[in-house]
Amino acid sequence: MLAIANNAKGTDLVILMSFNQVLDNAIFGRRGLSGIKQIKSLGIGRFGSSSDFIGRYLLQREGLKPETDVAILQLGTQTSRLLAVEAGRADAAIVTPPLTLIARKKGYPLLVNGSQLNIPYTSAIVAVRRSFIQNNRPVVLNLMRALIESIAYYKTHKEESFKVMSKYLRMQDRDVFEENFRAYDHSLRPYATNEMLELPIQEVGKNDASVLKVDPERFVDHSILRELESTGFINRVAAQYGLK
Repeated sequence: MLAIANNAKGTDLVILMSFNQVLDNAIFGRRGLSGIKQIKSLGIGRFGSSSDFIGRYLLQREGLKPETDVAILQLGTQTSRLLAVEAGRADAAIVTPPLTLIARKKGYPLLVNGSQLNIPYTSAIVAVRRSFIQNNRPVVLNLMRALIESIAYYKTHKEESFKVMSKYLRMQDRDVFEENFRAYDHSLRPYATNEMLELPIQEVGKNDASVLKVDPERFVDHSILRELESTGFINRVAAQYGLK
């Protein structure tokens, strides 16, 4: 994760919030497979990427040794990975929503569903320089107020949100919007906790071992979120939209 890597190199970049709070990756296999231990190759984006790290992590979690039991294939985009499965060049591919929808439509069996494992993980973050927070705190507070209320609106105004997504993504495929809506249930209290940072820190630590010794608190600034909680803003938004 760039925010952690850059912070470790001396910049004052910190994470303000994390839209996603659990692992959202899934591994789909070629037709005919029924279990993850049947695969001999896994398609990822590129070596050293998040798909590489998470793919290896999920394989190891299932008792498989990357490179020994399962070849790791560098295949590029998620679409390219699924095409490789279709062509028989890979037994399986790791993808995230909404590409999970395409994999299901093609009839590929779901071998590992990361979202159901409830593994803490931070992604889709908002990051800012700590110096900017210090010098422009009202601006950052307003940004976070807007983001939190936008989460509440998205969760409670599905059709209106789909219209906005259609406009800015320039697509009309409702199935794609539904897939994302099912997959991502963003919290009104989007803290990037130490538990959620554990895997991203390990990921960065593959290339910079010094990161593993750093206090995770160095990579985040929760002062804005805490202020919005303590002043009752988040509770007011939750009440306004009928959320908890």
